[in-house]
Amino acid sequence: MRVVQAVPGVLDVAVFGGGLHITVEDQAGAIARVTQALGEDGIAIERLEPIEPSMEDVFVARIEAADRELKPV
Repeated sequence: MRVVQAVPGVLDVAVFGGGLHITVEDQAGAIARVTQALGEDGIAIERLEPIEPSMEDVFVARIEAADRELKPV
């Protein structure tokens, strides 16, 4: 998770079951950057594929965005 969070263009990383859900700015570029970063760190990728966000994903993202807006900087 730490390696993926440091990849440019990654907006959010969340544990989902036995894997990670990664929210990115640019899907095409992010797949290559995430693959490269994990490989450089010696982490094997079992599967990396784009998914459509579920209603739960959208709900959680909206709640987190609202929470960030309310926190003072």
